[in-house]
This record gives sequence, C-alpha cells and structure tokens, in this order.
Amino acid sequence: MLSFVMILIVVLNVMVMGAEHECGDTSYCLDFRYTTEVLNVVFAIMFAIEMLIKIVGIGLVNYC
Repeated sequence: MLSFVMILIVVLNVMVMGAEHECGDTSYCLDFRYTTEVLNVVFAIMFAIEMLIKIVGIGLVNYC
C-alpha cells in the first residue's frame, strides 16, 4: 500500500514540477509560484516521512 501511495505522490510531484514556468509578475503568476513552492515543500516532507518509515521498518543497514 505504501508503495502505491508513494508512486502516486511521485507522479503528482512530476506534474507540479512540469507545470512550473516563468510567466511574469502578475497576480496569477505570483499565486502560481507560491503554490508550486508550497507543494514542493509538502512533497519533500512526504518523501522524508517515507524514508523514516522505511528506516524504522527495515532498519538502517538494510535501507542503505
């Protein structure tokens, strides 16, 4: 189950990264940039949580 969820998160992360672009200083662009930056932080936290779950579950030696 965790693997399926992480694959889904990776796909969503790729979509967010692919949507990033330079569009100027309009209100829409500033909101869009802020949203993508927040989503990137959220994805980074999720990947860190996955790493910690795996380290706790299978141990540091087996994880590496």
